[in-house]
Amino acid sequence: MSIIHQKDKRSGITYVYECKSFWDKEKKQSRSKRTLIGRLN
Repeated sequence: MSIIHQKDKRSGITYVYECKSFWDKEKKQSRSKRTLIGRLN
């Protein structure tokens, strides 16, 4: 699990996401799922 900061170029707002990685058995690849935590002021 990690915390990701992503900036929207159009509005200049930075959003904070929680990223969780897991293994996809069908595709045999690592996948990630992001959950929005909120905006950064």
